[in-house]
Amino acid sequence: MRSVAAGAAVKRRTPAAQPPPLPPLAAKRDGPKDMYDLVAPPEPPAAPAMKSQCPQCKAGMVEGAVLCTNCGFDTRTGKVVAGATPAKPRKPLFGKMGSTAAKKPADMHAPDGPIVAGLCMSAAWAVATSVLWFGFAWLTGFTIGYIAVLIGVAAGMGMQVGQRGNSKAGAYAAAGVTLGAILLAKVAVLEWVVLPMTTNHDPRASIFKMNLMGLESYFFSPIGLVIIVVGMLAAYRTASGLRKG
Repeated sequence: MRSVAAGAAVKRRTPAAQPPPLPPLAAKRDGPKDMYDLVAPPEPPAAPAMKSQCPQCKAGMVEGAVLCTNCGFDTRTGKVVAGATPAKPRKPLFGKMGSTAAKKPADMHAPDGPIVAGLCMSAAWAVATSVLWFGFAWLTGFTIGYIAVLIGVAAGMGMQVGQRGNSKAGAYAAAGVTLGAILLAKVAVLEWVVLPMTTNHDPRASIFKMNLMGLESYFFSPIGLVIIVVGMLAAYRTASGLRKG
């Protein structure tokens, strides 16, 4: 009986059987490797390799393509597909390499205002100087033809101020204004200074009653023509900014 009881006690001390171990995880998984794979954006597909150029716009084309997606050029027909807008070829950012062409410098004296404003100012200054010429002849009885140079300078400066700059068009306009102002001053001097002195203040004497030969000798004598030309040149040079070309 004692041996049976001892055998039962030994049997009760025997530990319980352990469960079999779990199989190892597979090394290759189809799911995401970690939490970052769940939020990472998908990689963009690789762009097709450009192995040729469009004969029309020189843009890259996929190998085997027959239609340029940039300008619509069809390599089979040699024409641009109807409805496609050809792209303009891009100009190089820094120009052609080795080019010696220099940019034309900006003209800092170019006029900012309209030539009409310069014409009005030129006429005003020229007439004002003509009045001074007439006033001097009226007070002294002498006519100084070289004052025509001052009329030209005044006309040129008025053109500069009016159009706020220099220009050839303004210079030619100032020369024309000078011619008109000189002729106007000569008419006034002849009518109210020369004729009264030469006719003893005859009220019937007038420029409109003079013969053509007398008018030509007064307005277009050699010295008179020189004075007019010099005055017009002064206006031109002043209005053009005393620059060549």
